[in-house]
Amino acid sequence: MGNITHRKLMGLCLAGLLTACASDPLTSSEKSGKQSTKAETIVRMAEKTAARGDWPIAASLFRNASKLDSGNFDAVYGLARALNKLNANEEALSIYRRAIELRPKDANALRGIGNTLVYLDRSALAIPKFELALEQTEDPRVFNGMGVAFDMLDDYKAAQAYYRVGLKIAPQNPSLRNNLALSLLLTGNASESAALLKELAASRGATTRHRLNYALSLVLSGDTRMAERVVRMDLDKESAEDQITFFETIKSLGKTKAARAAIRAHINGTANSFMHPRRKTLTKLPNR
Repeated sequence: MGNITHRKLMGLCLAGLLTACASDPLTSSEKSGKQSTKAETIVRMAEKTAARGDWPIAASLFRNASKLDSGNFDAVYGLARALNKLNANEEALSIYRRAIELRPKDANALRGIGNTLVYLDRSALAIPKFELALEQTEDPRVFNGMGVAFDMLDDYKAAQAYYRVGLKIAPQNPSLRNNLALSLLLTGNASESAALLKELAASRGATTRHRLNYALSLVLSGDTRMAERVVRMDLDKESAEDQITFFETIKSLGKTKAARAAIRAHINGTANSFMHPRRKTLTKLPNR
């Protein structure tokens, strides 16, 4: 088996599961039971594959399991989650709806469909899903999703209220801290934003995005020199200069719609259209 790759082995195992025991005639009940057992086995394989981050293979396995047993919630929910990871959000939306038909009050499925609606810029439709999820759980991720949905609708007061409730439950949650700080930037509260991001940017799990958000908050609160030092942690000299130029351009716009649009461009990783005209080469980064 030395020459058989992991993916080939998974394929052989799956083929065996799908074709085994085909010789003996089975009653309808027996056939359904065997299919459910096979589906459950494939779901366990899919979950292990997803844990390794191999989302294309995980999606395929979850899809096959859901075909074998359309009532297997874990298969349907797992497929929706894998499709999110693959940015196939329109299909994910329809699969989450199937999951919720199976378990109408499942908090994870409700959170998943809420997040998917936000990804698809349908935040007004996401809010009722998050509200239903909050009836079942106090998971800080639901408060985070609700906050992002309200931010997308320009209701910053409501967004910040949800982030703060989530932070009372999980004070060190990086997504909640980061998104509250970004929401504060959108409302002109750069100093409070910088205070939130300072600790996050210095933490072991900090990302380039966290540090650049911190640098933006520093520029907007008047500490460009420190912002330059932070930016140079991740970018070369020329890219760092462009990034600081962009941040200073935002500051020059004051508390205007144009400034909020530029901040959103930074948040969404689409800042190139707002760059200084001499060069438009900012690094593309993940959202929020």
